[in-house]
Amino acid sequence: MKLRTFTLITICAFIAWTNVYAIERIPIGSGGEGVAIDTRTQTAVITSKSYTGLGAKPVDTGTISIIDLKTKQVTKVIEVGGVPVGPAINERTNTLVFSDKAHNEVVLLDLATGTERARIPVGVNPSCVGIDPQHNIATVASVDDS
Repeated sequence: MKLRTFTLITICAFIAWTNVYAIERIPIGSGGEGVAIDTRTQTAVITSKSYTGLGAKPVDTGTISIIDLKTKQVTKVIEVGGVPVGPAINERTNTLVFSDKAHNEVVLLDLATGTERARIPVGVNPSCVGIDPQHNIATVASVDDS
């Protein structure tokens, strides 16, 4: 019991510390699932999912928020079906690649236009995505599938 109490106090102290020392907070919605940064354009991409209630199953209404890091403004919010997680940006092609956990797919999204280029079926419960921009290759890890 003492260890559990100490752990909770430590977690609360860490959260309070990060809130005090946060450089700036930009509201993007609820259920943030991942971030990718394009260093060339100074743009951040945040993937978010929605919930019907605390602890409830995710709803099929994920969003991609694009933030200009120079102005600290959300420049575009793109609605995507499913639960977008683990984003990665290919800076050479200006393409965002992310996993859609709800549909077991990887999505290729054109960042300039906000349109989907492709949805590719992958293993069960995909999570993070990695990109090799030199060879234009993406890899995805699936949590429930080997």
